[in-house]
Amino acid sequence: MCGETRVVRAGFGDWRVRVCCDMSSRGVGVAQDGQGFSPDGPEFSLDVQDFSLDVQEYALDAMMTLEEFVALVRGSGRLVVTPALRGRLKVARGVVQRALDAGDKAVYGLTTGVGAARDERVAERDQAAHNERMITAHAVAVGPEASEELARATVLARICGLARGGSGISPAVLSALVDMFNAGVTPVMHLTGSLGEADLGALAEAALVLIGKGEATVAGRRLPGAQALAVAGLAPVRLAARDGLALLGANSLSAAASLLCAHGARRWILVSEQAAALSFVAYGGHQTVLGAEVLRPCGPVVSAVGERMRALLAGFSPDARGVQDPLSFRCFPHVHAMVATAATELASQALQQVNQPLDNPLVLVETGDIVSNGNFSGTALALAGDAWRNAAYRSLAMAERRTAKLLDSRFSGLSAGLSRRAGDSGLDILHYTALGIAADALRLAQITPVQQGVAAQGVEDYGSMAATSAQAALLLLRLCEEMTALEAVAAADAIGLRGGLHAVARDGDARQGDGAGMRTAGGQSEAVLDAAGAHGDVLHFLQSVQQAQQHAATPGERVQSVRRALFP
Repeated sequence: MCGETRVVRAGFGDWRVRVCCDMSSRGVGVAQDGQGFSPDGPEFSLDVQDFSLDVQEYALDAMMTLEEFVALVRGSGRLVVTPALRGRLKVARGVVQRALDAGDKAVYGLTTGVGAARDERVAERDQAAHNERMITAHAVAVGPEASEELARATVLARICGLARGGSGISPAVLSALVDMFNAGVTPVMHLTGSLGEADLGALAEAALVLIGKGEATVAGRRLPGAQALAVAGLAPVRLAARDGLALLGANSLSAAASLLCAHGARRWILVSEQAAALSFVAYGGHQTVLGAEVLRPCGPVVSAVGERMRALLAGFSPDARGVQDPLSFRCFPHVHAMVATAATELASQALQQVNQPLDNPLVLVETGDIVSNGNFSGTALALAGDAWRNAAYRSLAMAERRTAKLLDSRFSGLSAGLSRRAGDSGLDILHYTALGIAADALRLAQITPVQQGVAAQGVEDYGSMAATSAQAALLLLRLCEEMTALEAVAAADAIGLRGGLHAVARDGDARQGDGAGMRTAGGQSEAVLDAAGAHGDVLHFLQSVQQAQQHAATPGERVQSVRRALFP
């Protein structure tokens, strides 16, 4: 896989994807055909379904990609602080030290306090204790605990930002944070309390472990911070001037949640297209709405969805009824394409938070200045999260509508609820679950309001609430997966009632079958077709749905079994 180049269709034209495992190169990069390979180009590729990287070693000099970020979070490889990076950090730290030595200029968070204490001077002899107190004072997050994956992702996001050199952090402190990450020491952090102008509470809990306080998990055990470090063969670090604010001053939780969402969204986008294709077959939808010439006026992203749907449905008769189908079928490419667009933007904004020096104050090595600024604002990230949730909700709502049409005898022409016995409700009650999912999704799809009220004695009078937006995106992604699994279960049953896929496949050989083979969830016999490859991937998708639910006893268990199979 290392060094491999692939051509994939991302909905924005053809992209070449290069995979590198050495520490001197980025793990994944893409560029549009004819433009050459650009390590800074868009890298969100929808057609890579199982794109796992064996990163091995990752040099923190490089700009992080979405795939590298998730691979490192999930334990593939380790971070490396190169000599070049150490040199850059040393130069930036020199700027901080000179400002500290001068002593005649107030520098926010260095020679002064922070927030409401911005004008109060901190003596140089008190710097170590002051920076440790800054960590403990900001550890105010409450509410649910972050998953270990999200907590680990948050630490990685902050490491990447610090490696850009804009904070002036002590090189030894960054190295200690890298060692903690590589050793699998994951801070216990809570999710409620960020205002989106730096995720102070969550990052403070991460920094607590670094100085031997707080709690962390390591090797499957939850321990006090100092003990967790000791298990990993590490020792607490001692902070110096500027280190406390450097560890705290970023939207790392927000960026981490957004990147995990964008990565998961890519898989959901593809799987939900397969579920929709299954519904087209089950309903007998007009496939002409997916035609290349029909969709071309709607642009390349919509056209790409149509192209993938046509590939999935190749070989199946539309068996269409009436002049045209409900909008949840007709407009699927147009709505679903916007989810891909929004997911790309979400990944882009989150990577901006990870890969750029957005510290306040910002160390400018070129001029030797340290400048207060508002670059840490999470507004762009919050808006990108809002846009993704809005688009994802619309696609989820359409999946609920398609499911409803399959269960409604007036539209499907099948039994009510796809029941197989008189007096049974079949899957009709499962639609209640779909409506419940849609209601929860609607709540999560709302725009994120800005900070209510002011903080820090009126100084912090605006907050983007980016962490709220990002966490809602992760929750909504799970609901999207649930709805897709539910639609797949209903579509599989409907196809079973129609006599199985062999009854709607165009190829005469595919219509043959003795009734042996795979059994659908509804008890209908479905032949495993030898010619499956000639009839589109929807065949393989149906078989995976059938296999996933065959041992489930109730409709709800069937949906959960399918969700776990489709979204491991």
